[in-house]
Amino acid sequence: YPDYIKDVTKTPKMTPEIVKYIDDFASTLKFHPDSKGKFTNNSLIKNPEEKIHYINMSALGPNHNNKIKFKNSKGNEVYQQEVYSINMTIDAATDKLKSVRCSIFEQNPDIPDGKTTYVVKKRFD
Repeated sequence: YPDYIKDVTKTPKMTPEIVKYIDDFASTLKFHPDSKGKFTNNSLIKNPEEKIHYINMSALGPNHNNKIKFKNSKGNEVYQQEVYSINMTIDAATDKLKSVRCSIFEQNPDIPDGKTTYVVKKRFD
């Protein structure tokens, strides 16, 4: 659980099970130097009335390169990407965790249209 999230009151309460899911995912990753070995929390609590809060954290993988451009199957020029993400949803009224998803998005000349690998996809309803 990253220690650089500024306001922990706006993040889910972590159970040992969730910490293990996220730790298992994050501990196997190699990071791009720009990510400094950390996930960045790019979440916004949009308004106090919302029913579900969305927590989004991301980091760049070592193969991410904004200088390598190629054409996808539609003929559009795209950049090489490798992005790791952790997405969580929380019930705003109870602070209960509703879902966790850890994924890797890749786009390179071998996967020109992008591919998302879901490492963990778990709902708690």
